[in-house]
Amino acid sequence: MPDNGFGAKANSADFLLRIYKVDPNFQQKDRGDGSVQVLDFIQLSDPDKKAPFAITNEGTSDRLLTGADLDIESFVFDANGTIWIGEEFGPYLLNFDTTGKLLSAPIPTPNFFKLNTLNGQTPLVLGHRGASGLRPEHTLASYELAIKQGADFIEPDVVSTKDGILIARHENEISGTTDVGDRPEFANRKTTKLIDGAPVTGWFAEDFTLAEIKTLRAIERLPFRDQSFNGLFEVPTLQEVIDLAKRMSQETGRDDRHLPRNQATPPISASLPTFPRSRLAPNRWLSKSRWWQFSSKMDSIKKIPRSLFNPLRLAT
Repeated sequence: MPDNGFGAKANSADFLLRIYKVDPNFQQKDRGDGSVQVLDFIQLSDPDKKAPFAITNEGTSDRLLTGADLDIESFVFDANGTIWIGEEFGPYLLNFDTTGKLLSAPIPTPNFFKLNTLNGQTPLVLGHRGASGLRPEHTLASYELAIKQGADFIEPDVVSTKDGILIARHENEISGTTDVGDRPEFANRKTTKLIDGAPVTGWFAEDFTLAEIKTLRAIERLPFRDQSFNGLFEVPTLQEVIDLAKRMSQETGRDDRHLPRNQATPPISASLPTFPRSRLAPNRWLSKSRWWQFSSKMDSIKKIPRSLFNPLRLAT
């Protein structure tokens, strides 16, 4: 089952919501070609006008549902054979028959944000990359907006520059999130490297000094998002992100916290052992409640010296 289409209501009105039956031929070492054959699909629709709101195909007889109507996220078939779907715009719980017809009005979940975690605590809201749907990701403007929107943590992914400074980027290949590809002075830095076992061609943070990185400007990575902020913001250092959170904590009266995420590329894993703790020591954020180090790869966590993050929490 796809998502709602192209990321927003405004550009998904022509994306029909369907559940597909597919036959994947998984590519393995000794067999499979990686192809996927679409066998059939169930088209979601609301011919009986169960939805209490106007839909894109309001004036049609079959009233096919689109990505501008609902943001479908997950589905399950129950014991009776009907389909239950979780949806995010409402958010709603939806019930369809096996033909894809909506059986009843969408069930709102008004207490969604009142649900506690399994240990009874209030859920934490993480601003991963900041408010990345509204500002270019990993910029101070994006983090600031996320804090203003109520994020408990801001989560900067970090990579290292050539001179060992941690900067906020999701990948160490920076052409997707900066204007480096349009800078003739850096044309000769384009290269191909092996990242997580696969060749990647582009410009890499570890080949630039911080001074050079600061000449670049952030751009929006995804084409369907607002491009009007391209070229306005610098690439921030981790220290600048910390300083922003300090300032915003004073302004908002909330204790905004940080979840730095090591992207685990070989360059940052190599540079972290020599990263001086003194660069972080002046920050009052060096505590278990305010700072978490996160990586999706255990090998990366193991390479980070405990002298740098102790007594901080290391999480995977």
